[in-house]
Amino acid sequence: MRRLACNRLATLGSAVVKKWTRPSDDQNAEGAYPVQDQRWSSQFITLFILGASRSGKTLLESMLSGIPTVQPPLYEFIKNPPDDSGALSIEQVFHITHDELVEHGKRVVTPTNPHSLPRLPFLADRLPNAVFVFVQRDPVDLGAKIFSKNHMQSTEYAYDPKAMMAYIEAYNDASARFMERHGSHSVVLRFEDLLDDPVSAIKRIGVFSADELQSINIVDSPSDQLRSSLYRAHFRALLQASPDVR
Repeated sequence: MRRLACNRLATLGSAVVKKWTRPSDDQNAEGAYPVQDQRWSSQFITLFILGASRSGKTLLESMLSGIPTVQPPLYEFIKNPPDDSGALSIEQVFHITHDELVEHGKRVVTPTNPHSLPRLPFLADRLPNAVFVFVQRDPVDLGAKIFSKNHMQSTEYAYDPKAMMAYIEAYNDASARFMERHGSHSVVLRFEDLLDDPVSAIKRIGVFSADELQSINIVDSPSDQLRSSLYRAHFRALLQASPDVR
C-alpha cells in the first residue's frame, strides 16, 4: 500500500502538467486570451503562492503578512466561479468582499489553498491582476525536510525517498510548463533567496504593478530559519540505498 501511494504521488505532477498546458476553451486560434488585455484593470493584486510541500510557502506568507496593504493568507477553498468568458471579480473567487478589503486598506490578496492547483489556468486567463509565485528549494534539502516532517506523522509518501524526489521534480516541471504559457504574470522565488535577500525577493513580485511591494526596504525574516536541512546527509544516503520508483 505504501509503495502504491508513493507511485501515485510520483505521477501527480504529470497530471498537473497536462491540466496546466491543455488549451483553454477561451483561447483563440492565435493562442491569445480575450481577457488578457484587461488584466491590470482591477485595483487589487492576487498573489497565488504555490510550491511543493515544505518548499518555503509559509516563509513567504509570513514575510508578506508584515506589509500593511497585504491581506493575511486566505486558506479557504476558492469558490466555483462562472464559466463564461468574462473577467472575474474578487467576490466570485474568494470568500472576501471588495468592501472588506477597502475598509482595511488591503490591496494584495494571498490565497494559498493547494486545492486551487487544478484551477490555475482558468484563473490565469480570467482573474485580472492574478500573479502566480512558485516557491522552489534545493531538491535534496526539500526532500529531507518532507521526510523528517512527514515520516513522524506516518504520511505514506515519506517512506519512499525516490518517489518523493519524483514528486518534487514533477511539481517543478509543471511549474515550468505553466510559466511557458503564463510567464508574463508568474515568477519563481528560491527559498534560499528569501533567506539571503528577502527585500529583493519581494520586490521581484512587486514588478507586477504592486507598488507597495516595490517600495519596501525592510522585510521581517526569521533568524532561526535553517538554509539546509539537518537531515540532508541522512536523506541523501537513503536516496542512494533506495530502489528506483516503479
